[in-house]
Amino acid sequence: MNNLSRFQAYRVAVEMVAALRPVVERVERRDRSMGDQMRRAANSVVLNLAEGNFKVGKGKRKFFCDAAASAAEVEATLELTKVWDYAKPEETADTLELLDRVQAMIYRLTH
Repeated sequence: MNNLSRFQAYRVAVEMVAALRPVVERVERRDRSMGDQMRRAANSVVLNLAEGNFKVGKGKRKFFCDAAASAAEVEATLELTKVWDYAKPEETADTLELLDRVQAMIYRLTH
């Protein structure tokens, strides 16, 4: 069954985006481009997981690999927010924990 509500990686990715939202809003006040990049990458994780869940064969893996690449981009933007002092480590800790879970799940989906 391809029901998204039962797809754990998708559900955790949505939680990750919810945790990321205040960070994105804070970053956008200082760096609109960085905030936009962060938002688009996070959205891409969720959307690629959703689309991949409904594909079969090689197409399925491609979407999960795209989700992995976007998750890496989210991780990189979070690192940059600390370097630029747009957000403190404690403000990104919950998001990073959820992101780590999502990345582990995506790894299992692609290997």
